[in-house]
Amino acid sequence: MSRGLENFKRVPSASADIKIVPGEQEATSDLQVNWREGRPVRLSLGLDDSGSRSTGRYLGSATLAVDAPFAQNDLFYANIGKNLFEHGPFGNRSHTLNYFFPIGYWAVSANYNDYTYHQNIPNANEVLRYSGKSDNFQLTVSRLLYRDQSNKTTLNLRGYRKHSTNAVNDIDIVQQKRRTAGWELGLNQHSYLGSSTLDASIAWRRGTGAFNALPAPEESRHQGSARTGILLGDLGINHPFAVGEQPWRVYSSVRGQWSPNALTPQERMAIAGRYTVRGFDGEQMLSGEKGLLWRNEIGWNLFSRGHELYLAADYGRVSGPATRDLVGHQLAGSAIGVRGALWGRFSYDLFAGIPLYKPAGFHTSGATAGFSVNLEI
Repeated sequence: MSRGLENFKRVPSASADIKIVPGEQEATSDLQVNWREGRPVRLSLGLDDSGSRSTGRYLGSATLAVDAPFAQNDLFYANIGKNLFEHGPFGNRSHTLNYFFPIGYWAVSANYNDYTYHQNIPNANEVLRYSGKSDNFQLTVSRLLYRDQSNKTTLNLRGYRKHSTNAVNDIDIVQQKRRTAGWELGLNQHSYLGSSTLDASIAWRRGTGAFNALPAPEESRHQGSARTGILLGDLGINHPFAVGEQPWRVYSSVRGQWSPNALTPQERMAIAGRYTVRGFDGEQMLSGEKGLLWRNEIGWNLFSRGHELYLAADYGRVSGPATRDLVGHQLAGSAIGVRGALWGRFSYDLFAGIPLYKPAGFHTSGATAGFSVNLEI
């Protein structure tokens, strides 16, 4: 029954609850499903400043979501994004398509995304146009292994293909052409521990030669491979509590990566920026084959109005063969911000942060600030 209720609620525009009511015959019961459906098609517009200075800092996006297009609790969305406002010799654009289809205890999802960018780089005698494009496809099959009132365990098998090229003045750089493929097998755990919520995952990723994958340029120099194994892990816990009558919460997450061999740059774990170690502008990063990221937040739901004031402190560390020539191996940073929603359709996140620790020679702003807003039409 709980699995059926979850499938009903999987569609964002629908809500449902199940009640046990007396049956028509003596000593029997029936399940009464109360189903309420909202708009199955939604359009949302987003804006943030998470881009880089070299290809466009302000990024706009439009997302079209369709709930249950085949009336099977399936989900589809399409997204397009590009740089906005800034006029210069640079730019970027992205597209994403995603489809999810549940089948009993199984689920299948497919995701495609591509990204293109260009920028002008002054040379001794001319200005060079440097450009690049990439596209990725992945197919995931998941199976529910166990479920009770407090726990849910899921097995996932994912196959992927990645392709990227770079060019100077529209002439491809052969040495930078990449085509990789592989698979990933993992377990996801979702648990309720009293009022707390725990999410954990562990996965093993392995690159292969499928889909005409090319050897990485680093392989000939023994500086990295895209066909080795990578162990990935995530653990996060969210705990709500009250101070007086005011709602608070504390959240902590740990993400790690480990590989016994040298990896290509695309497979390494990178830290610095709003999505890893906050307080850094993300223009320079540290990356390595092995890494650990620890993110922490404490938040206050301001007078229970749906706006959260939060304080964050993060730490990250990388190691491995690729880190030998780095200026350092670890970063720590903090941020303060406010996030929330207005009128049920507009959401926002505003923050400012500073580095707490960085190695000498690591370049970043002394303070950073950022925002993201989203409007559902």
